[in-house]
Amino acid sequence: MPKYFFVFLIFLPHCLVGQQGADSPVEFNLPNHHELKLLGNFINTDYPDLAPFQYASKLYYSSFEFDEINGTLVSRVFTSLGESPSLLFDDNPKEKKLNMAYTAITITGKRVYYTLYEEDGTESVVKSEIWYKDKNYRGEWGAPKRLPRSFGLHNHLTSQPATGIIRNSRKEVLFFVSDRLGGKGKLDIWACYIQDDGSFGQPYNLPFNTSDDDISPYFDNVRQALFFSSKGHLSLGGFDILKTRIREDGIWTNPENLGRPINSFYDDIFFSLHNKRDICYFSSDRPNESCPETEPACRDFDIYQAALKATLKVFIYDQSDNSLLIGCNVELVDLKNGKVLSTYLNLDGNYASMGMDKGENYQLIVSKPGYYPIFEGFSPDGLNVFKPVVREVFLKKM
Repeated sequence: MPKYFFVFLIFLPHCLVGQQGADSPVEFNLPNHHELKLLGNFINTDYPDLAPFQYASKLYYSSFEFDEINGTLVSRVFTSLGESPSLLFDDNPKEKKLNMAYTAITITGKRVYYTLYEEDGTESVVKSEIWYKDKNYRGEWGAPKRLPRSFGLHNHLTSQPATGIIRNSRKEVLFFVSDRLGGKGKLDIWACYIQDDGSFGQPYNLPFNTSDDDISPYFDNVRQALFFSSKGHLSLGGFDILKTRIREDGIWTNPENLGRPINSFYDDIFFSLHNKRDICYFSSDRPNESCPETEPACRDFDIYQAALKATLKVFIYDQSDNSLLIGCNVELVDLKNGKVLSTYLNLDGNYASMGMDKGENYQLIVSKPGYYPIFEGFSPDGLNVFKPVVREVFLKKM
C-alpha cells in the first residue's frame, strides 16, 4: 500500500466503493443543478488531495510532498490564491517524520487547528493528535500547543478539527473525529465547548453518529449547520455528504443527504462552504477527465468546486384523477430578459428539474395540448440551495 494513502486511511479504514440503494426514494436519486468544476493541476495532484476550505481569498487543503532525503511522501498543508500555483503553508512542521493535515481556521482568523500524525516503519499510524496555534500581536502564528490529554487518549486517534459558534449558547465549539471509547462505533464526530478563558470542555458524542464511519465535519455559522460525511446514513454509495442543523433548543435535526451532483456513487468527503460566493468545495474519488471510469487504477481523491444553485423539481398530474400526466411541456423563463432557460418538450415521464440563480426572478410554465396551462413565479433568494423545491402541478382538461 503506498505510504501517501495512509493519511486517508487514518480515518477511512473501511473505504469501499458503494452501490446505490434499491430502497432510495425517487427524489433522493434525482440530481440537483449545482455546477461542478474539477480544480486544475496547480491544486490536484497524483496523490490524495483532501480537506479543502477557503478562508478570505486563499484555498487551504492537504496533500503531499516528496522527501528526497528519506525517499518518502509526507502529508503537508498547502494554500492557493485563485487557483495559482500552490504554496506550502508557512507553519508546516520541520520534522519530516511528522505529517500535517486537516486544518481549520476560526471565524476571527486568530487560531488555526490542525492534525499531526506519525507512522511506524510499517506505514501504520501510531499517533494522531490535534494541535493549534494562536496569532500574536504581529499577526504571526505563535508557538504550537496540543489539545489537552483528554483528547488524545492512548491507542485512539484524534483528527479532522472544525470550529463554529453555536448561536443559542453563544459559545465556540470544536468538532473533531475520533475512534475513542464512548462513541456509536468505528469513527464518530465529537464536540466540546471552548470556554471563555480559552480552556476546553469535556468532549461529547454527537447524536447523529452511526455504527459506521462518520467523518470530516464542517460547521457553517450562517446556517447553523454541520456538514459531514457518513457511510451509516442513506447514501448513493460509499461516503456521502450530509447536513444537520442545530435548532434554537439545541436539538440537532435529522441529517439530510445533499444529493447529486455533490454526492456520487463513490466517496465524497471534506465538504466546506464559502457563503459570499455561493460555492462549496469537497474531495471525491469519482471518475473524471484525468481518471476515467475505465481506468480504476488511477482513482484517487481530487478537489472539486461547485457553484450552488436552487433546484426546482416539478411533478405533473392530471387533475381529474391524480394520475401521472405524460407528454407535457415545461419551461423556465427569466423574467428579466424573457429568455427561456430550460425547456422540456413532450416529457417521457411526469417529472422535470431546473436550476435557478439567486437574485433572479423566474416563471414556470407547464402545458399540454388539451389542458389549461399553469404559470407560477419563483424567486430563489429565500430558497435553501441544499433542499430542492418540489412542486406538484395538476393540469385541468379543457
